[in-house]
Amino acid sequence: MINFFNKYSLASCVLFCLFLTTRNSVQAQQDVQFTHNMFNGLVYNPAVAGSKETISTFLLSRNQWVGFDGAPVTQTLSINAPVASLKSGVGLHIVNDKLGFESQIGATASFAYKLKLNNNSKLAFGLSVGFSQKTIDGTQFSAINSSDTKIPVNRISDEVFPDVGFGVLYQSTKTYIAYSASHLTQPRVGLKSGVLPETGIRLVRHHFITSGYNYSLSSAIDIRPSVFLKLTELAPTRPVFDINGMVFYKQKVWGGMSYRSIDAVAFLVGFNINEQLRVGYSYDLNTSQLANFNSGSHEIVIGYDWKITNVPRNSLIIKTPRFL
Repeated sequence: MINFFNKYSLASCVLFCLFLTTRNSVQAQQDVQFTHNMFNGLVYNPAVAGSKETISTFLLSRNQWVGFDGAPVTQTLSINAPVASLKSGVGLHIVNDKLGFESQIGATASFAYKLKLNNNSKLAFGLSVGFSQKTIDGTQFSAINSSDTKIPVNRISDEVFPDVGFGVLYQSTKTYIAYSASHLTQPRVGLKSGVLPETGIRLVRHHFITSGYNYSLSSAIDIRPSVFLKLTELAPTRPVFDINGMVFYKQKVWGGMSYRSIDAVAFLVGFNINEQLRVGYSYDLNTSQLANFNSGSHEIVIGYDWKITNVPRNSLIIKTPRFL
């Protein structure tokens, strides 16, 4: 038996268990969630690689459930670029996720092949291959029975496990719609060293459907609604969805709201520092019972685009609604 009292309060332990239940059953997902899903598409869909005619980088930091000991803390870094000579795009994203005494780090490479449909639209097919490793920090535990060899006393890590994803993306000057699936091979994640074997779980397939539209209300104001639907094979009849509404002023400043079913309402703001650099922030307010135990969730994002000067004149250039 493990005694958490030296590191975590009783309330935190109860909430931790509630989080695991919520994350895997009510929300029906095992993957990390982001409020800036409309800007962070490469994490979910490899077909996004090279969707903009720039070398695009994106950095995100998320602190979830502030005030709750052991709450999730996540960082992700992504970069992607078009490869005009191959009519394709390539991308790479790194995710570092920590939840209490458990952490996971992974890197995923993406490749997307693009088809030009007409002067205003294109279709992309993407494939991703990644590797991740999970670690449990045994120094956080205090065993009541010190002779219990199943309880680790140091940091122990799983073997690196592979993962595969697939995606499709349609883009035009005003809209996009996409489908993607992760964990196609459903890899098993667990500590194969023989310590805590009960932690082994199988990552089930996750399915994502996203869509957005850019409506120009005037020469200065654009409205961009979007939808982000998540479905897993753990609970195929209980999808989770985000409904987002963003307003952009002169392509310089933006703000909006997001509603996540069962979980939270979020507020987003951001601005362009210059043509290449942009920053954004979001605050999530829980609508579930967890609101009684935390002061909300925060995300900070930074995007930077390097212009590609040698793009052929006859190449297709589309302004994607995924602004970052």
